[in-house]
Amino acid sequence: VGYNVNINFLPWARGLHDSKNGLYDGVLTIWYRKEREKWFKFSEGFFPNEIVFIKKKKLQIKYKGLEDLKDYSIGVIRGFSYPDSFKKATFLNKSKSKNAEQSIKKLVHDRVDIIIMDKLVAKFHLNKKYPGQWKNYEVLGAPLKTDFQHLAISKKIQNHQKIIEDFNRGYQKIKASGEFKKILKKHGL
Repeated sequence: VGYNVNINFLPWARGLHDSKNGLYDGVLTIWYRKEREKWFKFSEGFFPNEIVFIKKKKLQIKYKGLEDLKDYSIGVIRGFSYPDSFKKATFLNKSKSKNAEQSIKKLVHDRVDIIIMDKLVAKFHLNKKYPGQWKNYEVLGAPLKTDFQHLAISKKIQNHQKIIEDFNRGYQKIKASGEFKKILKKHGL
């Protein structure tokens, strides 16, 4: 829809903070949360995240609920939004990382037993850094949460409402043309 876009990859907490303050125009692939409306204008949801636990296949865990994970270390990403049930589970041993790559590295090198993140993000980063290794990992249980991703434009950016409207219009165009499905397929999604 006529925009030139520059994408910067930052640790989540820093990118979120800097976007809230207008140092960046916005954040791509963020969950809508009511409390975030004070800083951002959100696009319509465009792709679902499945937040799951991931572990090495060789690690045997009987999992029916969060209580079953109290004896394991779980890799989390600083500044990420997690399902309420997980956030409230203070009995869990949570090991913070600055980004997905660091959390996955901890899992690969046995510095954590489990990670929690979007399944496709984990698969992408694992295959990127450790090609062909996804087959050695598995999702533990059903997704804790499925939530749509959004583009969020900082309310400190001039024309934030128009930018979101234009994004939504462009998204509808590529969906209607089939281009969105082609993009997902190209990236194994």
